[in-house]
Amino acid sequence: MIAYIEVPPSVDLLDKEAKALGNAIIKSLSTAGTPMKLDRDTDLFSCVTDGWVSIDKGIFNYYHRNKMVRLYETGDLLPLTSLGSASECRCVSDFGTAIRIFGSQEIADHLAAHPGDIVHFLRYTAVQSTLMHILCASYSSDDLHPDFTIRAFDPGTIIIAEGAPALEIYQMIQGIAVVTVKNVEVGMVESGEVFGEISFFTESARSATVTAKTECSVQVMRKDEFLSLAKLKPSVNLAISKTLSQRLVETNKKIAGQP
Repeated sequence: MIAYIEVPPSVDLLDKEAKALGNAIIKSLSTAGTPMKLDRDTDLFSCVTDGWVSIDKGIFNYYHRNKMVRLYETGDLLPLTSLGSASECRCVSDFGTAIRIFGSQEIADHLAAHPGDIVHFLRYTAVQSTLMHILCASYSSDDLHPDFTIRAFDPGTIIIAEGAPALEIYQMIQGIAVVTVKNVEVGMVESGEVFGEISFFTESARSATVTAKTECSVQVMRKDEFLSLAKLKPSVNLAISKTLSQRLVETNKKIAGQP
């Protein structure tokens, strides 16, 4: 997921191209970079002022002039010089992250030794610049101020506990989780899926436990935040309707005794 607002398919395609180019660039680099771990709420611009950053673990919220514009997630490569100035921009995470830093001189030395890679760097920079301009323009309206919470869960950690109050609804950004009822596995939650919606809408206790199977990054929303997301990104309503419909079909099959 690149942004909280609805984006055209062309933006998703550009983001996929950027991720593929970024992964190829990281693999081609003749240096391993300098690893660094950041605490939650640390502004990337405050500790890295030059070069490129590879996100090894975590998700960053990128703000431009106090508006949250986009997400950067595990595997993304950030050309800091193309993201704007520290006076106007922030790039922070709701939890601890792990990054690698590639200094401008390291990049220059690599390109001097491998001139064939220059075209990939130029294309990547151009794609990232195009994405940023499109997203900034999309957020130009004064009434768009998305700012949601993302939480990280290690494998084996409970995200939702059966019987607990349902104060929040969730969307899986990255990772896979297992759904159990009375310790019996009944389903899975994968990237992009909304979960915890039934008890959230009915204001009843949680009917199932959801446990992280892999490292999970989860968007967490209370009622007012969910209503804001539904306004910014109408497709989330379609995703919830699809999930509820699938569960209804599965329930009817069980009642009918069908596999």
